[in-house]
Amino acid sequence: MMFINKFHLLFIVITVQTVQAQVKEFTQDRIPAKSIYTVAEGRLSGKYQSFYLNGKRKAEGELINGYRNGKWTVWDSLGNKRMERVYENPFEFERIWPPVPKNKLVQLLIKNKYPLQYDSNGIVLYAKIFANNVNWRHKFWRILTPDHNEQLFSNNRLYHLLCNWIQQNKLSVYNPVDDRFSTVFSTMQSDSLVKLYRKKKPFAYELKEEVFFDMERLVSEKRILGICPLIKNGADTMRLFWVYYPDARILLGKEAVSNNAGNTQVKSLDDLFIFRQFSSTIIKSTFDNPYDLPLNKYYFYYAESLKKEQEALELIIIEAENDRWLDLTN
Repeated sequence: MMFINKFHLLFIVITVQTVQAQVKEFTQDRIPAKSIYTVAEGRLSGKYQSFYLNGKRKAEGELINGYRNGKWTVWDSLGNKRMERVYENPFEFERIWPPVPKNKLVQLLIKNKYPLQYDSNGIVLYAKIFANNVNWRHKFWRILTPDHNEQLFSNNRLYHLLCNWIQQNKLSVYNPVDDRFSTVFSTMQSDSLVKLYRKKKPFAYELKEEVFFDMERLVSEKRILGICPLIKNGADTMRLFWVYYPDARILLGKEAVSNNAGNTQVKSLDDLFIFRQFSSTIIKSTFDNPYDLPLNKYYFYYAESLKKEQEALELIIIEAENDRWLDLTN
């Protein structure tokens, strides 16, 4: 028997409807007290600054799709420079400050230990992660809509690819009754599901990911765990199935992309997800969420508060690494 998960999905999508960048300021009662950042095509891309309660700078740098790029500097609340790096890409860097001591062991990496590499299939190799090396770790759930996601939604591209791979027995999918990939659909169940809903067009995708700071490499990373197409069935929203993202990477890596907004690293759909060349909105996280509820359950009657919390979570991800640098250079 096949179970399709039906539910009512309430979310607020924060998007910028023009291709021009928008500089935004966010003030909150958390640390930092204020952040000034740039949103372009629904993504954190551009100059980023954060400040302490006393008005002094905390961090400054540039983001591309929510990842650090170029020179980044972190200061303590007294104005002392604590870390300066130059990022070649999200996973490769060169440390500028603190300077290399001449008479004692260097405790912090000067350069990344594991440079960006591709395997024989042309996909980015994941660095090995060990649990005892993870300092900050949280899961996030996001919604991807057609806004600024043409590569995924144009001509229903991603959905058609997933359906083809399922029918060709190249990709297994999981029952959407939960998002833990606990129950895989049989070949017969998967085939029946695709035949029944193939002509549908998802209005969005739900994405589950893990964000962490790796003490071995001294970088933050976001790894997608799963993708789930969402369709409308009358008044209900239906999760059709979950795809375990690592299982789909080789297939996605063979699908070329064009018009990648100048990001030369994004050559395939897998690159698009790895380097975050997509727009999305957070709908749930494990950060400060003791009841394991989606954000709309906490802010059901407060749409503006919901938008503020979604915005705050995006900035908390950025500041988590800045806080690691303050700890490591203490």
